[in-house]
Amino acid sequence: MGEFKCLERMKNNEAILDCFQDFAQLFNTFFPLHLEKCKIFLNKGDYDNAVDYIKAKVSNKHFEIFRILAFCNLINDGDFKSAIGNLDKCWEMILLQEPKNPELYYSNARLFARICDRKPDILKRCEVMIDKSLEFSPDNQSYLVEKAYYRQLAGNVETALGIYAKASEITDINNNNKDSQYGIIYCKILDTKYKEALDDIDFIEDIDRSINVDSHPRVYFYESIAKHRLGLSFEKDVTPLIIKSRNLHVSLAKAKSYTKYDYLINTDFDFLYEMAKSK
Repeated sequence: MGEFKCLERMKNNEAILDCFQDFAQLFNTFFPLHLEKCKIFLNKGDYDNAVDYIKAKVSNKHFEIFRILAFCNLINDGDFKSAIGNLDKCWEMILLQEPKNPELYYSNARLFARICDRKPDILKRCEVMIDKSLEFSPDNQSYLVEKAYYRQLAGNVETALGIYAKASEITDINNNNKDSQYGIIYCKILDTKYKEALDDIDFIEDIDRSINVDSHPRVYFYESIAKHRLGLSFEKDVTPLIIKSRNLHVSLAKAKSYTKYDYLINTDFDFLYEMAKSK
């Protein structure tokens, strides 16, 4: 498996296929091996073969098969009804196979919430998953931010703001409370507190400039919304921020991704949807 991962990072799909053929003869029933083969199809954008292969080679009692099927339903087909069915089966299998894995609940929820076109039936299922994560770790900042995000999408801004505020008080070495701060800013914008939101944005940008780094793409996007709502020039003050936010988000997603499949997971399509809707 280590050889697979090295070749994956080198983006050498042909060598991966050769490697697969060698190992398949020895370990034909080894599930992770077939999962890697399925990812090769996903990396090529060959979703039909990915679905056919995973159905033929993998037991239908493993949660990963339903995760991949639901993923392909949404990314390739836009088949929300089938996606919901496969997501329900995935959830059922996770509860049986990985009942004490809150990070798995979180990663699944976060993935599907951002590729489901904000369909309420899927978002409700994602919120159930994140609630399960919070049962294990109620003070996990990432889980709280995700929960607040769902409340925000549901239009419950006051509840979302309260959860973001709770998350912001928790020290997290991975993001230094920034995700919760972005959520607070957006809730202020939704609550028409545009000047207050811009003050928070200026504070974040000043800190980032002092260490010579770009701010998070969300900071520039939220700045563009606040300025637009305050009546500033769309062409001069708003559009450049939207473009900067979009380009920075895509470049960051690519930087974190070794494969097309990784890129699809790392790209926040819901965030890009928000930007497109703002134009």
